[in-house]
Amino acid sequence: MKEEIILRKSARQRLEVKASDLEYLAFLEQQRLLSVQQFYQAYSALFNNRLKDYSFKNRLRKFEEYNLIRSNYYSNGFEGERFKYVTVGSKSIELLIENKFLDGSYNKSKIYKFNQ
Repeated sequence: MKEEIILRKSARQRLEVKASDLEYLAFLEQQRLLSVQQFYQAYSALFNNRLKDYSFKNRLRKFEEYNLIRSNYYSNGFEGERFKYVTVGSKSIELLIENKFLDGSYNKSKIYKFNQ
């Protein structure tokens, strides 16, 4: 496995995905769906990363631009609970299969069914 993978969007835009990023994307795939707060807590506690909350959210936004994760908002009524949740994206699944975190026979379509 490479130490870092560079994804390019255009000539000037790129994203560096490190081995540790792949580990927590694999964790997200196993959990299927996590709120941003839950994902940040797992990222901090399990993977010993010391990013601030706002830096982590910026990183997630960047991941979303490159289709590594997908997110949506949940709200329970007008005055109910509201939060943002994340799940793995299609590009993330490809990277995880390439780097042997997932089996090659992985069914990609199930990530879309679960999010609905």
